[in-house]
Amino acid sequence: AIVDNLGVAGEATPSGLSRLPTVIDITYDVVIILEGTNDTSGIFRTDTAAEQLAKAAAIASNLSAMVGEARAQGKKVVLATLPPTVPIQVADPDGYTRYRGAELSAILLVNAAISQIFDAYRDDPYFVGADVYRAMMDASGNNPASLLSVDGLHPKAEGYDVIANAIHAAIV
Repeated sequence: AIVDNLGVAGEATPSGLSRLPTVIDITYDVVIILEGTNDTSGIFRTDTAAEQLAKAAAIASNLSAMVGEARAQGKKVVLATLPPTVPIQVADPDGYTRYRGAELSAILLVNAAISQIFDAYRDDPYFVGADVYRAMMDASGNNPASLLSVDGLHPKAEGYDVIANAIHAAIV
């Protein structure tokens, strides 16, 4: 099978949702959706629990709409959970320490919402969920920094292999 990566660096789910109809080609049989990590950087520890849940629900709503759009066009859909990240400390020019990348708690909130999408499509034979998060965690449940690049966000080649294998395992 040929896999084309049509992702856009830095894209958040609202942009992905609006762009999706323009990239679903008649030649594609399957659409793999692994999107939302960039959105999670907007879920902060300082947000209230209600704010965090609302932001996670908005991300999941966009993902669910993407699934619906692809299914409406007759495509098989694989929706993946978000992979773990490791926030990296960076110093701003103004002297403040900030973190780049999503907090693991934000990833877990969004993944819980994604699992609800899995449940909603459970009886659809043209939908499958792939648990990329679980595949990337080590046996102790620790974040697999060894699979991530130095930015703590993007996978190394080995991490991409784990993601591909998780998606493949979900499909077959």
